[in-house]
Amino acid sequence: GVLAAQRLVARQSVFRRPDWGVLRGLGGLTLTHSWLNLALIVPWVLLPVLVTITIGPDANAAYYAAWMVTGFLRIIPQSLSTVLFAVASGDEEALLPKLRFSLRASTLIGVPGVAVLCFGAPLILGLFGASYARTGATSMILLSLSYLPSITKYHYIAVCRATGNIKRAAVVLTGTGFLLIAAAFCGGKMGRLTGFGIGVLAASTIEGIITAPRVISAAMRRRGPEVARSLDIT
Repeated sequence: GVLAAQRLVARQSVFRRPDWGVLRGLGGLTLTHSWLNLALIVPWVLLPVLVTITIGPDANAAYYAAWMVTGFLRIIPQSLSTVLFAVASGDEEALLPKLRFSLRASTLIGVPGVAVLCFGAPLILGLFGASYARTGATSMILLSLSYLPSITKYHYIAVCRATGNIKRAAVVLTGTGFLLIAAAFCGGKMGRLTGFGIGVLAASTIEGIITAPRVISAAMRRRGPEVARSLDIT
């Protein structure tokens, strides 16, 4: 509204014809970014629903509480990697020091957070009720441990986006997303809530192993003309 008023005062047109050529050129890139976002978000959001399907609504109550609490921890690498992409997009030279800082911050802040959630799981869930602590403490521990491989996953996405390899990241995250859902489903069928958590942790660990080489290579490379080539692996 303020911008429109300023343009009216300056006797400039408020409504301008869009540059359809530019918009058409961005269509494919926009779809790829959306695909990547869905591959990142949907599997994790489906986990509480999957608990209800495989185990039952009673187990879902405790699992959802653990899922919500541990989800706050994941905000750390997710936010840092998003900022990393914003400040270093298309600039491999700028990416390297910022990537190292983001990895250090995610580790130094997140690892103590994981320890607090693991050791304090019964106490934290006990705030929701005694049955929550009794049923969901193990799930909270397993979900907290899955934070560690998520560090490389989020930074893998940032590196791929900053270097223009968005489709590659979308393909990888789609595959690991299906793996997460399948592992959680099978774990829940075989071992109920504990098996479900083990399946999530196992799939998350595999995802971290798959995405780690590219992140480690990008973080350890020195600046120079070879940077662009060194980032194009995995």
